[in-house]
Amino acid sequence: MQILPAIDLRDRKVVRLYKGDFDTVHQVARDPVETARAFLRAGTRWVHIVDLDGARDGTRKNGEIVQAVSDVGLHVELGGGIRSMSDLEEVFDLGVSRAVIGSAAVTHPQLVSDAVKRWGDKIAVGVDTKDGRVKTAGWVEDSGLDYLEFARSMEKLGVRTIIFTDIETDGTLSGPNFGRLEELQRTVGCHIVASGGVSNNGDIRVLAAMGLYGAIIGKAYYAGTIDLARAVAVLGYSGAGKSTLSRELGKRYGCPVLHLDQVQFEAGWIERDRGEALPQVEQFMSQEIWVIDGNYSAFLQERRLEEADCVIILLLNRFSCLVRAVKRYVIYHGRTREDMAEGCLEKLDPEFLAWLLWKGRNRAFYRAVALRYPHKTVVLNDQRAINRFLEGLSC
Repeated sequence: MQILPAIDLRDRKVVRLYKGDFDTVHQVARDPVETARAFLRAGTRWVHIVDLDGARDGTRKNGEIVQAVSDVGLHVELGGGIRSMSDLEEVFDLGVSRAVIGSAAVTHPQLVSDAVKRWGDKIAVGVDTKDGRVKTAGWVEDSGLDYLEFARSMEKLGVRTIIFTDIETDGTLSGPNFGRLEELQRTVGCHIVASGGVSNNGDIRVLAAMGLYGAIIGKAYYAGTIDLARAVAVLGYSGAGKSTLSRELGKRYGCPVLHLDQVQFEAGWIERDRGEALPQVEQFMSQEIWVIDGNYSAFLQERRLEEADCVIILLLNRFSCLVRAVKRYVIYHGRTREDMAEGCLEKLDPEFLAWLLWKGRNRAFYRAVALRYPHKTVVLNDQRAINRFLEGLSC
C-alpha cells in the first residue's frame, strides 16, 4: 500500500485544517521543501500536495514549491484548483506524477474524460464527502451528489484512482471512515486512496488489510502520532543480499532488524527447537516497526507477510548469488557473520551450494507472494535495482 504524507499549502506555507474549515487554518511546518526532504529520508516515495489557494480561490500560487518538491526526488500527487486541460498541462510541466481533479470533476465531467484519454493513470479524481454527499469548492459547497454514484460515474469515464476524503474525520485523528471506504470498495474497482482521520500505525494496518491502494497521512505526521517507517519483510534467494539490505533498511529507518538465520540455528549450525524460536519471532513482531530478513515458512511466514507494510523480494540470478556467496566465504572464513548466531562459522559446503543454485530457488512461491500482495511488494532482480530502491527508500 502506498503511503502518501501530505503537504497542504496556503500562502506558500505548510498548514492544516480541521474538518476542512478554512477558519481553522494553522501552520504546521516552516519550509515545505525541507518537509518533503524529511519525508524522503523517512522512506516515502510519494507526497500528496493540496494547493488550498487553488481549491478555495481558483488561483494556484504554489507552482514553484511544487516543482521544488518534485526536484527533491519524490513523486508528487497534486490537487487543488485544477479545472482545465491547460491547468493539467501546467502541473505536469512542474514534474507532477499524478494530478487530482476535484470540483471540476463534478461540474465538468467532460474534462475528466478528456484528461484520462490523454494522460491515463496520471489522472485521479477526488471524492470529498460529508454525510455521504460530495462537496466542492474547497469543501464549502454541497453538490447534492451521492458519493457512490459519483465514484461509479468517474469509473465509467476511465478513472483508475480515487482519492476518498471523509471531511468529518479530516484533521481529527479520530480514525478513517472505514464503513464508507468499504462501501466504496464494493461499488467500484478503482484504486482507492484513503484520506482523512488516519491517526496511527494501527489505522494503516487496517487500511492495508482492506486492500486499499494507498493512504494519505496528514495531521498524524505533524502531531507525531505516526511513524512513516514501517514493518518490512525481506525475502528472496540465498546469496541475493537479504541480510545486507535488511541491515541498511534498519539503519535508515532507525528500527530493529531480526535475521531469521539467527533464530533458526544455534552454535555449530544446530537447528534450534521451534518451541524456543517461535516466541522470539512473535515478540519481535509485536513492535510497531521492524525489518525481518529471511524466508522460513515455519517462522510465522503468513503472518509476517500479512502484517508487513512492505514486502521486498530479491531474485538475483544464479551467477550473482554464487559470486556473493563466495565473496562472503572469503571475507568471513573461520568467523561468524553479524547476521548469524554466535558459533555458526561461515561455510560453503555442497549442501549449501545445492540449495543456493537449485533447491532454494522457488520462483513460483515468490511470484505467488507478489500476486497476493501487489500493492506492497517490491521485486528486485539485480544490484542496480537494489541501489535504485535504496536511493528512493520506499515501499
